[in-house]
Amino acid sequence: MNFNFGEKRKAVAYGVMVLCFITAAIWVYGLWWRNYEVTHPRITQAVPHSYEEEMPFSGMLLWEEIIVTTPVGGNVAYTVPESGGRVSQGDVIATVGEESRQQLRAPLTGYFVPGLDGFEGRLSYQSLWAGEDRIPQTPELSLFSMGHTAERGGFIGKLIPMPQELRAVGYADLTPALDKQLKRGLISLRRGPKDPLYQAEVRVVRKMGHRVKLYLSLPFFPVNIVKKRSVSYLISTEEHVGVSIPQSAVISREGKLGVFIVEGNYARFKEVKGIPLTDHLFFITSGLQPGNIVILKADHAREGRVELW
Repeated sequence: MNFNFGEKRKAVAYGVMVLCFITAAIWVYGLWWRNYEVTHPRITQAVPHSYEEEMPFSGMLLWEEIIVTTPVGGNVAYTVPESGGRVSQGDVIATVGEESRQQLRAPLTGYFVPGLDGFEGRLSYQSLWAGEDRIPQTPELSLFSMGHTAERGGFIGKLIPMPQELRAVGYADLTPALDKQLKRGLISLRRGPKDPLYQAEVRVVRKMGHRVKLYLSLPFFPVNIVKKRSVSYLISTEEHVGVSIPQSAVISREGKLGVFIVEGNYARFKEVKGIPLTDHLFFITSGLQPGNIVILKADHAREGRVELW
């Protein structure tokens, strides 16, 4: 009985010893691997990058327009493209009637659009500029079909006299870069991310803390823009040139943002300035030059000698 108990004690002691040995081996290996990672880090290179600061501008387009009615009832046949087109004063824009058709002519030179959106005569600079309410959303233009029946005095479309300035009232976030543009009286904007930039004239500005309300004159007025009055543009305020690196290469240390830059066989912490971008990239505006080598995983790095090859 004592023999069996002694053998069990020996077996337990042996198992504990083996377990301690394995634990110690794992611990030593972990130390070695940690040291290996620090002294043989993965690296990345700073590549040239440009970043354009853009912010949304949500607003409402404004223009002068005249609703066109028909003096007689009957089927309406338009002579302009389905979505509207440019006409001169006196041009035939439609014929109305059954057997004997009456020609309807453009009262002025401009764009004739065979459709309405229901907001004709309801919007003006005065109504939109008053207060700090959100700009309302408007529906898209509803086009009349070719050959539809109109009653006497019924609507058949609208005419937008040309030339005239296309205007817009809307809101944007107020940044120092945008404030500089507003003081110059011009802002750069585009209709979409890949569209060209245009210079819009700033007519009136109302600052509201971190927001600003703008009344603009736009440099373009194509006929297809009347499809919808409520719009969203992008204001381009400033272009920055610098470099980009993976976000994992950037770390905050003692309240300072920085990277571990590698020079020769030595890594040192270097303060940088920048902003995070999409796709796990970080845009550096100050502190790095194109071609600089930095440690890829900054949270595993330290200053000192490194082996790269």
